[in-house]
Amino acid sequence: MCSSDLGLDVNIITGNLGQAIHTEDLLEYVREGLTSAGLKVGYSQTEYLTHGINILIEHPFGAVYDQLYVMRKLLPHSKLYMIVTELLTPSGFNSSNSKQTGRINPEDHYDDGEYWTNRTREFMRFVPVVDGFIMVGLHKVRGMLPAGYEEGVSSYFQLGKPVYLVPLCHPPAPSRPTTSLRHREKDIDILFTGTLTPYRIKVLDELRSRNFKVVALEAHMPAYLRNDFIDRCRLSLGLKLSEETKILSTMRAYHHLVHRIPHVFERTSIRSPLDPFINVIDSGEPFIEACTELLSGRREFPAQRFAEFQQSPEFNYLDTFAEFRSVLTARPRQRSSEENRHEITTLERHTPAYRY
Repeated sequence: MCSSDLGLDVNIITGNLGQAIHTEDLLEYVREGLTSAGLKVGYSQTEYLTHGINILIEHPFGAVYDQLYVMRKLLPHSKLYMIVTELLTPSGFNSSNSKQTGRINPEDHYDDGEYWTNRTREFMRFVPVVDGFIMVGLHKVRGMLPAGYEEGVSSYFQLGKPVYLVPLCHPPAPSRPTTSLRHREKDIDILFTGTLTPYRIKVLDELRSRNFKVVALEAHMPAYLRNDFIDRCRLSLGLKLSEETKILSTMRAYHHLVHRIPHVFERTSIRSPLDPFINVIDSGEPFIEACTELLSGRREFPAQRFAEFQQSPEFNYLDTFAEFRSVLTARPRQRSSEENRHEITTLERHTPAYRY
């Protein structure tokens, strides 16, 4: 890893992600949003801005973590922020999903307790050198987080670093990798993209038994191929990892809303800020029957929710990223050791609208 200025204001470091292509939507959301706010934003594998803002996603595998740790220590005038995608509990990351999904692919980690223990340990080792945490897809409504998220977010506060909550907002002109097949005939009835767990396979097999053409794509499918398959499908699914899953992917919901993809999601016990806009089937209603009714035309897809999300004043894209820019680029003031000991209280009392 080497230091550089790269001609950028913000450098998104990706060298620690390996083959985690499914993070592309999240990274592009951050890059496009900060670009719209007037910053020069780019990607690098292992470069580090000496006087700018560096951002990486929490994902601790590979030598990049160790190199970043050293670079941040050597370059105190730089900034390093970490995007965190997991809720943090006293027992570590992702404890709600551990030992629940079952693995089809040995590389899957959702129910691998050792994986989450190691990932939590590496994260905690890295905490001292970051300037703050970024959580994309959450925000407070009337001063409150959505029910079920409180513990997973407050645990980050207790680490003594600022936490920035960035809501998922509809951009003025959403970009998307285009295909020449956007208006082709819909030759796929049902599409699912993501990790194939036993629960998900069971749902997909039951839909196949109804004589629907069902296609399942693995999570590491490149975005341009995923988008091509989406253009060909009549209905895209948001499935839980297992029957016990408490939270669905907010980024998946966002992608469907912004690109106006006909979809149906399963209900989970913890609801995301986007739930009022996505087409969710309540847990008391048979999910397979709902899919069947949507495809047969007996149930109407609520297409008006796409416009409702786009026009919602609660999710203002330009204001969100203007404010996000201001907090990332603010010059940090020197604080006393007494202030450092009480950093959590100070942040909660004096931070702006979505910095908690």
